[in-house]
Amino acid sequence: MCPMGIDRHVLVYMAAHRALVLTFLARGLMAVGLSRIVWAVAALGGAVFVVRTRQWRLAVAAGIALIGAYVSAEALKRVIARPRPPASVSLVHLRGWSMPSTQAALTAALVLGVLLAFDWDRWPAAIRLRRAAVALLAGGVGLVGLAMVYLGGHWPSDVVAGWGLGAAVGLAAAWTAGAVPLPAALQRG
Repeated sequence: MCPMGIDRHVLVYMAAHRALVLTFLARGLMAVGLSRIVWAVAALGGAVFVVRTRQWRLAVAAGIALIGAYVSAEALKRVIARPRPPASVSLVHLRGWSMPSTQAALTAALVLGVLLAFDWDRWPAAIRLRRAAVALLAGGVGLVGLAMVYLGGHWPSDVVAGWGLGAAVGLAAAWTAGAVPLPAALQRG
């Protein structure tokens, strides 16, 4: 079976087995993810965390991950030019091309970039903290992708492609953040 056949089969199955509570949760997750207020609050919280802990490379990795994932996902969408799932299986009607999923790329890039750039050695409970952070953040990335497929905004392979792109961008962002020399004023403390 070709990938598009698998995509269609999965999406038709999900559309036929939707539940009211899951639809409500998926729509809520999508609304939160698209909210500029949520992004602003998250950015402010991240900035406060970076300043208080002096983990400057974390900010560099997050910025590179978000910008890199967004720009590369949007560029690839124009090259691939894959249509979105049909209205018959969609609860949401998004504009633009479908592959790769920008949301999947953004979340995967941000999570991987931040997890790899984070200075775990500065925290006494680093192993437990790292495990909890990985589980929580990976679960969040998975839920975002699953919600986009469940709502019919993306084909499953769009999300998988977004995750792959995001992982590559996140790795590059963490590596770049570690390779960029920080000014002396930021290295103190």
